[in-house]
Amino acid sequence: MLITGGIGITLSFYYITYDDVFLAFRYAHNIVHGQGFVFNPGEHFLGTPAPLFVGLLVVFKMIFPWLTIPEWGGILSGLALLGCSIFLYLLGKAYHQPFAGTFTAVLTLFSPFVVMTLGGETPIYLMLVCAAFYAYARERYNLCAFLLALAMLNRSEGIVVVGVLGIHFLLTQKRLPWKPILVLALTLAPWLIYATIQFGSPLTHSLAAKIAQRRIGLAPFIPSAAYWVRHIVLHNNPWSLVAVPLVGLGGIIGIRQWRHWGALFGWIIAQSIAYLILDVPFYHWYIAHLGVGLALAIGLGVEGGVNLLTRGASLSSYIHGPSLASRSVRVAGIAILISFACAIIILSVWSVRWYHWGQPNPANRLYVKIGLWLKKNTPPSSSVAYIEIGQIGYYSERRIVDLLGLVSPGVSEHLKQGNFLWAYQFYQPDYVLYNPLFAGWMHPVVAQPWFQEAYEIVGQIEQDGYPFPITVYRKKEGASFPLPVEVDIAQLRFEKPIRLYADHPVGQTFKAHASNLCGVEVLFATFGHENLQPVTFYIINASDSSRTLVHQVIPPSSVMDNAWFGVFFPPIPNSKDQLFSFYIGWSGAMVAEDLAIWSSNGDSYPLGTAILDGQSADYDLAFKTYICPDPTMLPK
Repeated sequence: MLITGGIGITLSFYYITYDDVFLAFRYAHNIVHGQGFVFNPGEHFLGTPAPLFVGLLVVFKMIFPWLTIPEWGGILSGLALLGCSIFLYLLGKAYHQPFAGTFTAVLTLFSPFVVMTLGGETPIYLMLVCAAFYAYARERYNLCAFLLALAMLNRSEGIVVVGVLGIHFLLTQKRLPWKPILVLALTLAPWLIYATIQFGSPLTHSLAAKIAQRRIGLAPFIPSAAYWVRHIVLHNNPWSLVAVPLVGLGGIIGIRQWRHWGALFGWIIAQSIAYLILDVPFYHWYIAHLGVGLALAIGLGVEGGVNLLTRGASLSSYIHGPSLASRSVRVAGIAILISFACAIIILSVWSVRWYHWGQPNPANRLYVKIGLWLKKNTPPSSSVAYIEIGQIGYYSERRIVDLLGLVSPGVSEHLKQGNFLWAYQFYQPDYVLYNPLFAGWMHPVVAQPWFQEAYEIVGQIEQDGYPFPITVYRKKEGASFPLPVEVDIAQLRFEKPIRLYADHPVGQTFKAHASNLCGVEVLFATFGHENLQPVTFYIINASDSSRTLVHQVIPPSSVMDNAWFGVFFPPIPNSKDQLFSFYIGWSGAMVAEDLAIWSSNGDSYPLGTAILDGQSADYDLAFKTYICPDPTMLPK
């Protein structure tokens, strides 16, 4: 049944994938075509967390060249999901709990949490982890260490499994596993040496980029994961709530049998806690391991229910003597429980049907279309800047400037400070793709006068089902760029809006850390309205409040909902350690549309404070200040 189901899953979903995994596909594509382990040819930067997955794609593509790399990604991940289920089944047999192993295996195979990661490296990671747990249960510790090393090479989260099993071994065996440690180190050593030589470090930049994304406002892991789980359960399969009693019973059994199942449950909990501690944003493959955990809890619940019914019937026979009635009750109870568990499996299969029968994701179709358009309509040496760069990079075969920093050196370090400008000004891409869905990140740059002078619109690309067209900007011949600016102060917490009223400007005091202060950004809110009001910005020096240093009017179209906008001005040469205040407001009659500046709830910036109606407030505006590296090169 497992093999049939696994093959069915693989054939049904081998062509379905998601954007991020195309980073690995492009690394594999470049290796196959002799350009080396790079995303952009000539640029040695490790942006994928899955070098093992890349290697597998390369091997199978070279052996079976008639299939595409994305197709091989789907096939390998589907077969890995089958392998994961088989190892869970074997794990149940190893612990003499066949019901638990069987139901855990089948439920994992059809878990929507796992199925939605098909096409990528996550199912391979789960298979290697489950294989390692099986080897551990059979006391094949050297094999377990080898599999854990492969899991780490496929996703860096594998280090969590190493820690959990290491602690479990120390608690149960009371000694250090020296030989497995050596096996782990020797297995990892070739990659560590190669990556250090090739990239300067064996560590992927994926984690740093994800942390930077969280810093600039992507939703935190726990609330988003809870929303995603609720959506999967309530929207796609509300009947799965009937499994809650089995989940609870299975959790209790897992705690009582901690020598067997404690390590596996510990891994699931520890990996979730790691995401929380690292404060990474949510991505749907970050909860695939929860699918394994829920399946195991249900499987143990079935096993426990069968044992309870069996023991109850045996006790009744011991007290009252054997009877046909008691045996019939036992058989009927077990049959009902197993039927109940089978119904849960059927519901799991039903819950993933929409993933196969539904239309392909409009965003995926749009990005493929954009990639092919770029390949056809741009010179091969062109560079393209965008937010989600997996499919566009793979199909365009153009040099990519990743505005979120996964594959472009230096971007994530600046993004942590909220510096959206640096990537554009440093890399000066030939083409920029503007998506209104990401206006909060892209509008602060696209609206700048220097960008409008440097780029021209050459087209828009649309896709049925996608809410916005993508605007294609092309760099003008001879375009000039300001030198990349650096963030001096970044107060990025935005928790409550401070409304702007006519003739009542809102301000913020701050102390510059460096000379050549040349820009201030604030985060606007329009509450879903289009702004129709020009906004006035001015800045003064606290030591001479009678003199306005900067005074500019921000056009109405430059102010968008939940988007930053920066005002840049000639550098102030001796700004270091000086106190400044900036104010934002408007004059004239109040208009119907609301306008506000985002702020923190408390004092998040100790060297200054927000100013409301001329008085200091107990919070700070969301703002950033910039310094220019050279006073002669000014942002316009």
